[in-house]
Amino acid sequence: MVSNAAAKYIRISPRKARLVVDLIRGRSIIEAEEILSGVNKRAKTPVYKVLKSAVANAVQKNIPVEALFVSKIVVEEGPTWKRYRAGTMGRGMPILKRTSHIKIELDVDYELAKRVMQRFSREEGVSASVSDNEDAVKDSGQEEKASVDAADEVKEEEKE
Repeated sequence: MVSNAAAKYIRISPRKARLVVDLIRGRSIIEAEEILSGVNKRAKTPVYKVLKSAVANAVQKNIPVEALFVSKIVVEEGPTWKRYRAGTMGRGMPILKRTSHIKIELDVDYELAKRVMQRFSREEGVSASVSDNEDAVKDSGQEEKASVDAADEVKEEEKE
């Protein structure tokens, strides 16, 4: 786990939020954002906000966005608001207003980043910002140094 984020007490049923969450589980950040932009569900807004928050947390640690993927995302049931409305014969019928807790964890996968960037470079003509030497660095156990190097390379490309 590189970064995480959570949103609690979201006023949407966990069952409905899980429909959206299941679409992006295990995907890269770029793919997840594309999927969420095309989904026509009310739960996409809080899920998108939590995803962007987790990405911002990872960027603060100098990790390139292209190397991130959704390693774990869960929707847990929050407290239920209980309300009553009038029923037949003077009874009170319960209304259960359910809430959700959305939790997301991001992780780094350089192989996934290379595949995603190659796919987008073919589609949009964008050059990949993930360097080839990160595999050797990753094997030597210096993942954090690789992420800092990759972030520096991205900054240098932006300056040019």
